[in-house]
Amino acid sequence: NDLIENLRKLSSIRNAFAHCSFLEYVYLNVTEDKSSGDEKVDILSEYNLDIMNSSGKIKSKSSYELFKEFRKIELDAKKLFKVYNIFL
Repeated sequence: NDLIENLRKLSSIRNAFAHCSFLEYVYLNVTEDKSSGDEKVDILSEYNLDIMNSSGKIKSKSSYELFKEFRKIELDAKKLFKVYNIFL
């Protein structure tokens, strides 16, 4: 199921960020243009973070790529929540 897979991926990426020290590794600044809905992401540090895939293997990815992946999956998951009539 796409929704479950998206939630699993979100959890994995979330854990990578949650278990690192932002002061040492990465600073994210996300601003949204309210009129267009566009986002601007500034990352002051480009460190790699380790994430575990579904097979239990640890892979290293850049914090910027992880953030972009997280936002894409988050938006996809929100659409699926609507399909399944799940309200947050």
